[in-house]
Formats: sequence, C-alpha cells, structure tokens
Amino acid sequence: MTQDQHEPPIVPNSSLAPSATRSGRVRALFSDGDHASSPAHRPAVHVRLFRYAAGSGVAALASEITFVLVFGVAHTPTVVATVAAFLAGALPNWVLNRRWAWSRRDQVSVRREVLPYVAIVLGALAITTAGTTLVNAWSSNLSHWAAVVLVDGTFVAITGFLFVAKFVLFDRVVFTRRAADR
Repeated sequence: MTQDQHEPPIVPNSSLAPSATRSGRVRALFSDGDHASSPAHRPAVHVRLFRYAAGSGVAALASEITFVLVFGVAHTPTVVATVAAFLAGALPNWVLNRRWAWSRRDQVSVRREVLPYVAIVLGALAITTAGTTLVNAWSSNLSHWAAVVLVDGTFVAITGFLFVAKFVLFDRVVFTRRAADR
C-alpha cells in the first residue's frame, strides 16, 4: 500500500501536517497546531466548523440549563429567562470561537471583532426573545411545565436555526484574516 492510494499527502503548513493518518486528522480538529499564535493562520473551514459546533454545544448546554432553571424553576418571565440563558452561552461561546475555532490569539479589536460580534449576538437574542415570548403567550392556557417544554423547545429550535447564520457571519465578518492583518 502506497501513500498515494489510501492516505492524503502530507502538506507543509496545513492543518493536517502533524500526521496524514486518520488519527492525525482527528488531532488537527482538537489541537491548535504549530501556527495558532499567528494572526494570519486560520484552520481549514471544516476544522473551524467542527470547533464552532463543539463550542456552540458547550454554549447551548450552559444556555439550556440556565433557561430551564430561570424560567421553569424560578418562574421568571420568558424575556428574563431568554436573556439570562443567552448571556450564559454567549460568554463561553466568544472565548471558544475566537481562541479555538478561529485560532485567534492576537490583540482583540473592539471595532473589527467585538462590535460586529455583539451586533450579531444581539440580533440573535432579539429573534430568540421574540420567538419565546410569542410561544409563551400562545401557551398561556397550558400547565406550567407544558408551557416550559414548548417555550424551551422554541428556544432550542431558534438557536439551532441561527447556528448556521452565525457561523457564516463570524467567519466572514468577525474573525476574518483581513481583521487579523489590519
């Protein structure tokens, strides 16, 4: 068996360079590689997407736990629960996205990164809040826990729908190479 038949070639300076084996590809998804401190280095799009999805999973778990506790257990209004849950996920998501998914270790630019990120997140928050508030109003004649299930399901569904849109915006607007080079 030659390398040409079954394994991709080892390409210098690629995200798969540590090893062209399957375990090397898996390692590339989880490690920052040798060039992570360089602002011009960006992992391949499939690596960024995988890392974004994993970071979003962490953020979604933090949001979900917060939402159920604040809305379901503490009986707060949906707007309060949605904002609390969104913030519980947004903070770890920023760190995981910037440092891990996009391998950015350079100085944070408020104008080129923080402001666009905050605008995207606030837009998503507005959409999520509107959806959960609407479903809560529709479920007002149901038992408390039936309403919690419906409103929480709406929160999860909207968050999932916005997942792809936010990835594209983060990739093309917030964590671009141009922003790193400026």
